[in-house]
Amino acid sequence: MKIRAAVNARFISAAVLLLATAFAAAASGCARTSPAVGTWTASQMGQQMTLTLNPDGTGTLTPPPMVGGPQPMKWTEKDNAVTLTRSDAGAGNGGAQSGSNISGTLSEDKKSMAFSFTLSPKMPPLNLTFQKQADAK
Repeated sequence: MKIRAAVNARFISAAVLLLATAFAAAASGCARTSPAVGTWTASQMGQQMTLTLNPDGTGTLTPPPMVGGPQPMKWTEKDNAVTLTRSDAGAGNGGAQSGSNISGTLSEDKKSMAFSFTLSPKMPPLNLTFQKQADAK
């Protein structure tokens, strides 16, 4: 009986260890870093803005100083389609509302990302192309 209990305990311990290892390997093997992750810059009418997209799905748009301060957001990417979602409705947000989405597309070479959006129904669409900056090493 003692031998059988010891064998069962070892079997259960080995099974738990095997499952934990398999889950850890699956999680690390399936983790995908989007090509959208990184720092991007765009220039519009001589004013530069920066878009930073973090691996955890958060990001920050830093517009020119005259437009306002950094604007937090969440983002997703699937099949080169990037969606930015405003996560606050702070002052100086250029008319964007919290929760509003802006959709863009990564270029085939993953070095640029184009967005077209409207800040107001009375204004024509604003087209911005962000260029990916080299990763700091």
